[in-house]
Amino acid sequence: MFNEVKSTKNYELFELVKENRDINFKYVDKLIESMKTLDLIVPILVRKNSGSKLLIVDGQHRFEASKRLGRAIHYIEVANKINVRQMRQLNENQQKWSMNDYLTSYLKSEKDPQGPYHTFAWFTNRYKFPFQINIDLLCNTPMQATSMSAFREGNITIKDLPDAIEKADFIISLKKYTKLYSKRSFVLALVIAMRSSMPLDRERFRNQLSNHRSDLYKCDSAAQYLDCINVIYNKNLRMKDRVYYNATQKNNGSYIK
Repeated sequence: MFNEVKSTKNYELFELVKENRDINFKYVDKLIESMKTLDLIVPILVRKNSGSKLLIVDGQHRFEASKRLGRAIHYIEVANKINVRQMRQLNENQQKWSMNDYLTSYLKSEKDPQGPYHTFAWFTNRYKFPFQINIDLLCNTPMQATSMSAFREGNITIKDLPDAIEKADFIISLKKYTKLYSKRSFVLALVIAMRSSMPLDRERFRNQLSNHRSDLYKCDSAAQYLDCINVIYNKNLRMKDRVYYNATQKNNGSYIK
């Protein structure tokens, strides 16, 4: 697969792969300082595009740092058959990709503006929920190893967008009654209750919260927030009308919804 290491200062010869993650310029700054002290020759990996450019498959941060220092780019040309997925794997070996890195990459390669990753990005930008909550609501599955792998591999499925929007709008509507409406553990507790076999009646909870705001206080976990939700949800109701929710945890600490 690999040829000899080549060197050049012709920076215009190189081009970034659009599906690669965005350059982290803070990381580039750290590389620059490191290279000033100890500049080991670590070649970047490139492949030819359909024109005369060399696409950077791995090492875009090293390329940017070397370019800023005015130093030669050491590179190895690899087989053209290396695909985007393999490129992500190569990059992961150098510096771990965040879930947002994967999202950005798939947005660049997904041609359908209504595809799952574009929908995921739109939902994320609209509601500003943590990544885990977005997975829960959009994919109708708790964030765990399988859902994380599916996201990284480009295989997420949006199960019911209208339902996810309704639930998200309900969560945002609670801003009127509590500053805790956007707290990750509180939102997670609400998601658990809404996905219960006896789903949380959103209007009932909203009305109860408006009258009993003092019963909702800052907690450390979704389980503790569910205790608050239970108190508020059942306040002053007859026993037969009361419903209680609980958060069952797996051995790894994640909540079963």
